[in-house]
Amino acid sequence: MDGPGTTSGRLAACRTLRPSPSHKGRALEGMTDSERLRQLGEKLDNATSRLGETRNFAKWTGAARLLDAARRLLATPDGVAVVYERV
Repeated sequence: MDGPGTTSGRLAACRTLRPSPSHKGRALEGMTDSERLRQLGEKLDNATSRLGETRNFAKWTGAARLLDAARRLLATPDGVAVVYERV
């Protein structure tokens, strides 16, 4: 039985709530390259300032956000120049 009260029914319900990997990055799809660079640059700036404000025991969380923002920016055309401006 795969009803909502069974274990397999609950697992199926949990799987349907997760976004599929194909939806990642869709927020940036309709943007021009300059808009995308500006938005990703702002995310990098935000992550940098948040890392500076974070207490020492939680620096790894802020560092992960900063590295993710930098990775996304470096993966875009002309993103290296945007990162270089901020360093």
